[in-house]
Amino acid sequence: MIEYPVDQLPQLINDLLQCDTTERKNKLLADAQLTLSTEHLSLLFEAIPKEQRLEIWQLLDEDTHHEIFVNLSEDSCLWLLQTLDDIDAFKLLDEVNVEELLELEEVIPERFVEYAKKATR
Repeated sequence: MIEYPVDQLPQLINDLLQCDTTERKNKLLADAQLTLSTEHLSLLFEAIPKEQRLEIWQLLDEDTHHEIFVNLSEDSCLWLLQTLDDIDAFKLLDEVNVEELLELEEVIPERFVEYAKKATR
């Protein structure tokens, strides 16, 4: 297993961008999920060019999606919700608690806010 301490985050990002196979990206991300906090995984996700973020998102464990999502910047949260298909976006919002919803309410589109409000009841 390759370990990527936080100070090697730029190297991990570079390695992901240079990967030519999904299998290798899967391995790098699996290792990163074992060694990095969700906050650092959020930073990693945001450092990836938008053209490649969706692929990276889909390779991340679904168990970490929520924690990564709530640590993203407002712009990245909005981008992700607008980029995911509705089923995946709503699935992600199913995990949002009331406190997180209050933080996101000003940023995300109203239809997502309404859905999340219903999910938190």
